[in-house]
Amino acid sequence: MAQTSKRSLPLLFPKNTVASSSPFSPSRNGGGSSNDALIQRNRRQHAQTLTSDFKTFLQEAKKISKEKTTTYLTMEIASEKADILGNNSTPFFPETSGLKLVNTEFSEDDSTAVAATFLLTENGKKGSFPNKLEEYASSKIISKKDEQRFNAIERITETKIKDLFSDKTEFPIDLNQQFWWELWINKESTAKDTFQNILAAQQVQISQYPVSFVESDVFLICASITQLQNAIFQYPSVVTGIRKYREMNSFFLNMRNIDQKDRMDDLKQHISVNLGKNSPTVCILDSGVFQKHPLIEPFLEEKDCQTTHPDKRNTQDLDGHGTAMAGTTLYGDLSFILKGSTTLSISYNLESLKIYDPSATAELSASKTNQAISLAESNAPNRKRLACMALTDEAKTPEPSSWSAGVDHLAFGKDRNPYLFIISAGNIYPPYPHDKYLVKNDLSPIQNPAQAWNALTVGAYTEKCNINDPSLAGYKALAPIGDLSPYSSTSLLWNKEWPIKPEIVMEGGNYAIEPNNPDVSDASDDLRLLTTAPEPKPHYPQNYFALHSDTSAATALASKLAAELMAEYPDLSPQAIRCLIVHSARWTSQMEQHYAGKNKGDFLPLLRRYGYGVPSLERASKCLKNDATLLVENAIQPFPSGAQNKRKKSTYHEMILHDLPWPKETLEALEGKDVRMRVTLSYFIEPNPNVAAVSKKFRAQAYRSFGLHFDVKRPDETQENFKKRVNTNERAKINSPDGKETTESPQKTKATKWKLGIHNRNKGSIHSDIWEGTGPELAACGQIAIYPVGGWWTYLQKDQHDGAKVAYALAISLETSENIDLYTEIKNQIDHSAMIQNDIFL
Repeated sequence: MAQTSKRSLPLLFPKNTVASSSPFSPSRNGGGSSNDALIQRNRRQHAQTLTSDFKTFLQEAKKISKEKTTTYLTMEIASEKADILGNNSTPFFPETSGLKLVNTEFSEDDSTAVAATFLLTENGKKGSFPNKLEEYASSKIISKKDEQRFNAIERITETKIKDLFSDKTEFPIDLNQQFWWELWINKESTAKDTFQNILAAQQVQISQYPVSFVESDVFLICASITQLQNAIFQYPSVVTGIRKYREMNSFFLNMRNIDQKDRMDDLKQHISVNLGKNSPTVCILDSGVFQKHPLIEPFLEEKDCQTTHPDKRNTQDLDGHGTAMAGTTLYGDLSFILKGSTTLSISYNLESLKIYDPSATAELSASKTNQAISLAESNAPNRKRLACMALTDEAKTPEPSSWSAGVDHLAFGKDRNPYLFIISAGNIYPPYPHDKYLVKNDLSPIQNPAQAWNALTVGAYTEKCNINDPSLAGYKALAPIGDLSPYSSTSLLWNKEWPIKPEIVMEGGNYAIEPNNPDVSDASDDLRLLTTAPEPKPHYPQNYFALHSDTSAATALASKLAAELMAEYPDLSPQAIRCLIVHSARWTSQMEQHYAGKNKGDFLPLLRRYGYGVPSLERASKCLKNDATLLVENAIQPFPSGAQNKRKKSTYHEMILHDLPWPKETLEALEGKDVRMRVTLSYFIEPNPNVAAVSKKFRAQAYRSFGLHFDVKRPDETQENFKKRVNTNERAKINSPDGKETTESPQKTKATKWKLGIHNRNKGSIHSDIWEGTGPELAACGQIAIYPVGGWWTYLQKDQHDGAKVAYALAISLETSENIDLYTEIKNQIDHSAMIQNDIFL
C-alpha cells in the first residue's frame, strides 16, 4: 500500500482510552511439557553412584574451603532433561535444599550432558540436598518430582574453576599467564571483603568501578587462573561466574579526507541553527569529537565535550570515528546535501562523551558507559537526550553481558530518567563471497552490547550502487539496491527466544567487486557516505570531509532521525520515540524477495536480518488522510503488591483494555477493499544478567523483569468475549457434569490475520505486527488489550518493586490505498472526547 502524497498531518494522540483495568490471569493453550517422562534408573545402583560421588567430592572441597558450610557442586545432567534445571522461580531443587544454580554449560548441539554448577550451603534442614540424597538412597517412598530430579543427574563431580566460566572456549591454556577477567560477585556473600583482600595480597589488579546488577557486582581484574582459583575455592560463596573481558573496538575507517573548503563554506550558508532551551541532545559515546570543526561547532559547545579518561582534558578525537559520527548525526550523507541548495534546519544539540581511548587503563565497558552518562547528567541535568553508541566488542552472543545489561539498566531508568540508546549492530569485513554475500552476513552474529533489549539496534542496508570512479571501471556494487549492506551483522544464529536484532536498518554503504575476479574488491568512495573529518595532524593541511560507512554510519543516521522526532514531539518518552521509529520501518521490495514461503515462521529470517526494515521520519512523524497513526502512552502494574496478592492470590495484577477512537463508518464503507492495521508496543525491562544460572530454555524470561504483550479484538467477537479469550479471570466459574468446579471456555472465533504472528513478534521489549483484511472487518477491531507476562520481578527482591507501574507506548496505524479519509473521523472523535472531558472539569 505505497503512498505517494506528501505527509503533512500531525500524529493523533487520543486521551482517556483505557476502557477497563481488570485483574489478570493469562489464557494458556496446550498441555504439559513433552519432556515430563521420567528417566528410568535402577534406583539402588544409581543412588550408590551419586552418594559415592558426593562424599568424595565433599571431602576434597572441604580441605580447601574456609567456609565450612559452603562449597561448589557440579552435576552432569542428562541432556534430554536439561529443562528440569528450570529457572529462579521454579529451580531444580527448592531453596530449602541449600542448592543455588550459578552456571550451566551446554554443548553446541545439546547432545551431551549439561554441566550444572551449584553453590551448596549445608543448612541441616530436612529438605537439604544431603538429606534428600540420603532418602533417595534408602528404600523410602519419595515424591515423583524428587525421583525425577535424582534420575536426571548422571554424575556428581568435583568443581573445577573451568566450570565457573560462562564460555569454556575462553579458558586459557597457560594457567599462570595473566589476563583481564570479569569477576561476577555474589551480592549476598559475607566473605566479599576477605576474598578481595586475598586477591590484593597477590597484587591482583582490581578495577575501581564495579558495575552493579540485581544479584551481582561485576569487577574487572587482571589475574592468572592460578591466582584466581586459590581465592575462589577458599571462599566459594563469593564468585558466581567468570567471563573474559573484551576491549571495545570502534572499527575505525581508513578515511581518505577531501580538501573542499569552498564547498564547506557554501554549505554553512545553508544551515539554519534552530536551537532552543528545550532542544533535544544527541549524546555521542565514542572516541571524542573535533569540536572546532566549522560544521560541528554551532551544535557542540566545548563544555559539552567530556571524557572518562583520568585526564579530563583528553576529550579530542585522535582517530576520527567520533567526529564522523557527529557529522552524520547532524547532516546525514553530506554528498547529497552538497549537491543541493536548500536550507537545512537543525533543531538539536550534540554532546561528546569520550569512552574509547586505547591509551587508557583497562576498565569495564559498562562502567565507562555509566560514568559517561553520569558526566553528561551532572553537566546539564535538565536536558532531554538520547545516547548514540557505535562501539562494540568481539562477543557475539544473544545472552547478556555486563555491558549490554548495563545499557539496559541505564535505559530502564531505575531511580533516574529512562534513556533511548541507539547502538550499532556491529560490522563484518572483507573478503565477501561475490555470488552469495548474504551468507557471510547471516553467519556473523550481532556484536556486544547490541543484544541489549531496551536499545534500538541498527543494522545497515544500502541504496548506493553507482560507481563513478574511473579507476574502478568494470566494477559493480556487491549488494543490490535496497538489500543488506555487506558490512552488517545479523541475529539469524540466535536461539528463537531472544529479541529481534537489529530492529531497523539504515544506509551503511556498499562494496565494489570486480565481477570476473572473486579475489578483487574495493571499498569505493562512491559507495560510502560523506561526513566531517577529524582535527588535522601537525604539518597536514586542514581537511573538512571524510568517508563514513558500516553500521556506524547507519547508527548515526538513526540518531539523527530520533533527534528530529524528539524535536518535533518534545513530550514523548524514550519508549514512544523507539516505538514510532520501529512502527515506521518497512522492508524494501528487494528485502521482501527473500521471503521464502507462505508460513509465518518464514518471516523470522527476514526479521533477524533486516529487523522491521528501513524507518522513515516522514512516516514516524506525520499522517495522510488515508494513513493515520495514533499514539497512546500509558502505564501498567504487571504484578500485585504484597497486600494485593494476599487478597487475590494471583501472579499478575492487571490487564488494560484500550477503547480507541475508531473510524467505523469510514471503514464499513470499504466493503471488499483491503485495509491494513499496524500495531507496535514498546516498553523497557529491568535486566538481571545472571542467566547462566538457569536452563537455556528459560534464560530470556529470567533476564527480563516482566514482559508485556498485546492482543486485538477479533472482528467476530464481542468485547466481553474478547476479554474472556485473553483473561481467564473474566470467565465465569461453572460446574462440570462430574460436579467439579471449572472455568467456562470463551466462544470460539476465527484467528485474526496477523502477518508475523505471536511467535515472531513476542520477543524482546518491542513488538510489532501487521493485520490485513477488509474495511468492515477492521471496523469491528477497535479494542486492544495490554497484559503482562512473567519475569524475575515475580520472585526476586519483591519489596523493591512492590506494586511498581511501568510505562509503555502503543502505536496503531490504519492504512488503505483507497482515496478515503480515515484521519478526520478519528480526529473528530478525539476532539469530541476532549470537549466532554473539559466540560466535566468545568
